[in-house]
Amino acid sequence: MQRQDNNYIEHMITSRRARLAPPPLHNQPFNDKFVIANRRDGKNPNVRALVDEARKKANILDGLATYLQQDGNFYVTFGGIGDLILLLAEAYKDPEAKIIFFANATGRNFVKDILNEFSVDNIIFDNPMGTPNAMKALNLIRNTGKLQKSQHLSDTLDYDDWKRNFAFFKQKMTTKTDWLQRFGTIYNKNSKIAVLCPSGSYRNQSPQKFLYKPELDALIALYNTHGYKVYCVGSYSDQEFYKVPRNTQCLWLTANTITDYRGKREMIDLKKFFQIINSADAICSVDTWLKTYTCLCGLPTNVFLNRYEHVSKFGGMAGDYIFLNEDLWPTMRLHDVVEFINKGAYLTTDCNVE
Repeated sequence: MQRQDNNYIEHMITSRRARLAPPPLHNQPFNDKFVIANRRDGKNPNVRALVDEARKKANILDGLATYLQQDGNFYVTFGGIGDLILLLAEAYKDPEAKIIFFANATGRNFVKDILNEFSVDNIIFDNPMGTPNAMKALNLIRNTGKLQKSQHLSDTLDYDDWKRNFAFFKQKMTTKTDWLQRFGTIYNKNSKIAVLCPSGSYRNQSPQKFLYKPELDALIALYNTHGYKVYCVGSYSDQEFYKVPRNTQCLWLTANTITDYRGKREMIDLKKFFQIINSADAICSVDTWLKTYTCLCGLPTNVFLNRYEHVSKFGGMAGDYIFLNEDLWPTMRLHDVVEFINKGAYLTTDCNVE
């Protein structure tokens, strides 16, 4: 009896398994709408991404130590494209220059294009500023004995040094280049050119380093009315945000394209990009790398002050003392954008050009 009971139980388990087993795949109809989806709510960061990011930051010092084994003169900076432009103003003149750039996340492709255009040996790392690795990296470079004058870089990596000791940075920084001659200008220009740069890398409100779309539209209309062909300069994201006005005298310029209001796009190289900037009869920019470039070229440049709760103000950030300082940049003029538009300041060219 015990043996029969055991056989019965085994039979029941076996038959139940058969009923619960999934049917073979080759017998199933194909469903092309079947999707495997990630149902995570997106609020929690991916663990693998965090591990990879931590490993990448830890590898900064290892990668840097390897790079420092080379011969050459090391130039270093931290930050965005404007910081690189300032460093490049000194480094490009040195045939033995090697640039070490701890870069912010935005504009990496453009950074590489610029460095390639100047044929300067370089290495780019993620920016560790605000972590212990920042000073460790700087000390590692110092210990080679080959760290060169790095323009606006503070010895202690303290941005407030720019405000506390502006005179020190003013005497050591390079504020003139031959880039106007290096890249040249447009030779067949058939109208006056205005270059407008309406947005920084991020369109944040604190501080505000971007124009509202109606403000950019008003500037375009003002310059068009006075016979200027307008080039708006910015990324593809900026172009999508602002749109190109429906007129033949306004184009959108990126580092490798020129686009008209119909969406027709012309591919260009970086040299032509700089030639267009160099050919400008009028330049307006918010606090971006572009105004640093044009001032280094000695071009009259109207710059719109950063806004804090809709109020234009100088000195709200320590960086203003380096990047927005008329005492450092003789061809720069600072403006409140609303007053600039309302009072017709767009027609003035009273910068101290030597």
